[in-house]
Amino acid sequence: MIQCNKCLERKEEKDFYLNRGYFSKKCKDCHKRYYAANREENIKSSTGWKWRNIERYLFLSCRNRAKRLGLEFNLTMEDFIIPELCPVFKTPILLEKGDGSPSVDRIDNTKGYIKGNVKIVSHRANTIKNIGTADEHRKIADYQEMNTEKIYLCIK
Repeated sequence: MIQCNKCLERKEEKDFYLNRGYFSKKCKDCHKRYYAANREENIKSSTGWKWRNIERYLFLSCRNRAKRLGLEFNLTMEDFIIPELCPVFKTPILLEKGDGSPSVDRIDNTKGYIKGNVKIVSHRANTIKNIGTADEHRKIADYQEMNTEKIYLCIK
C-alpha cells in the first residue's frame, strides 16, 4: 500500500503510475483531477515551449527522425535559421500551428539531414512537395491552368 501525497489516502500499487521503476507520489485519480482542472494551462505550457524554442525543436525533431530512420545527421543548432518568407510560396512563415509554420525539407530525400541538404520552408510547401514527384506537380499545374475557368464556372 502507498499513500498519495495529495489526497493522503492509502491505495494499492495499481492505483499509482509507474515511471522508470518508481511509483508516482500522487495516485492516478489525483493526477486525472489535476490535469482535468488545468487542461488549458497544460496545453499552453507544452506547446508554448515549442514556439518559444522553434529552432531547438526543429533540430531535436530532425536528429530524432534521422536516428529512427538510420539517416546521416551532421547539423548543428546554428544551421536552423527560420526565414521570414517561405522560399517556395513567398508567404510569411508563422510561429504557430498551421500551414505557415516552419518545416524542415530535405532537398534530396535519398540523403540524410546533412549540411546543404536541408531548407526551412512552410509546412504546406513541404507537405505538397513530399506527396508527389516533380513530373506529377507539373501535370497538376498544367491541369489547373487549363481548367481554372471551367472549375470556376462549375462552382457558380
